[in-house]
Amino acid sequence: MLIPVSIVIPICRKEDQTMVWMQLRQEDGHLDGKWEFPGGKWEANELPEDCAKREFLEEVGVEIKQIDYFKTYPFQYSDRSVSIFSYVFLCKEAELKSGSWTLLNEVDLSKIPEANHQLIEDLKRTFN
Repeated sequence: MLIPVSIVIPICRKEDQTMVWMQLRQEDGHLDGKWEFPGGKWEANELPEDCAKREFLEEVGVEIKQIDYFKTYPFQYSDRSVSIFSYVFLCKEAELKSGSWTLLNEVDLSKIPEANHQLIEDLKRTFN
């Protein structure tokens, strides 16, 4: 079964560097302890953008009005198939306190879910 997921990628430009904000995933599965972007599954009759905003508010506690569609990424894990609809939120570093800001060029792919690896590479090409 294909699971549609929407995520928000908080991005901050600081001088000539691009930073992304991530949070630590806590679950009982194989993604526990990985760094990820806020997001989750769509509710019935929900648009992907609305899901992304709702999940961001639920997980981060910050309401966002403007996000921009980035790309969609299908990915097959051993136990599930996901289709990740990614959105970019351009913000200031001070807007998000919990979680972790990381330089985009220094994101350690071994510490993020495999489904996000291509996304990180595309972000580097777009924002650096």
